Amino acid sequence: MDSIDTEQPISQYIVRTRKRFIFGFSAVMAIAWLLLFFFSMDIEFLGTVIFFALFALVFIVSVIWAIIDIIVALVKRRPLRYWALILIPIVAQLGAVYIALEFPLHQTRAALDEWMYREQRQQAIERLTQGDWSTAGSDRGTLLQLPDDLRHLSRGGGEILVVRNGESLQVLFFTMRGLLDNFSGLVYVSEGEPDGENLGTKIVKQRELGKHWFWISGT
Repeated sequence: MDSIDTEQPISQYIVRTRKRFIFGFSAVMAIAWLLLFFFSMDIEFLGTVIFFALFALVFIVSVIWAIIDIIVALVKRRPLRYWALILIPIVAQLGAVYIALEFPLHQTRAALDEWMYREQRQQAIERLTQGDWSTAGSDRGTLLQLPDDLRHLSRGGGEILVVRNGESLQVLFFTMRGLLDNFSGLVYVSEGEPDGENLGTKIVKQRELGKHWFWISGT
């Protein structure tokens, strides 16, 4: 009798611990995925790839763990609520990725960066129109290295893309530089809207941030 009474509290403790671990793990991974998408421009392309690969590995382990746990639960004829808990980490991670893709987390971070460094980017534009760089740029686009004090304004090496076409000026500050021609960035346009052809890209997403300023994603 004492043995049965002792086993029940231990079994209940294991069940409670399992639930806490699953819910805690699910919450941590969901938040981690959201933060990865939000701060992708800060850790840049290589960092994003490394973290994405790490999180993807965790997700694969979660799926394998769930499959094993479900098989064991079915063999031992455990109730549905027992093994259904193991699906929560998978659902939480998929839900976080879906939210990150559907809601403009990277765009929001880029817009925040544009607001924080608006004056400094405007200084760079003034140098292009009035200062030492007034002749920089061409109708096909010229990569220009920012000086050390402004290099943080463009991710992936501190370069900006300058496109001049007559009196028209477009300046791209990168927020993400990926493989080949994939990138996203903040674009200053002296008139009209960003021209993907002159920027050497196909614009797939675009968001106006204010007068003359846009966020774009190109491929």
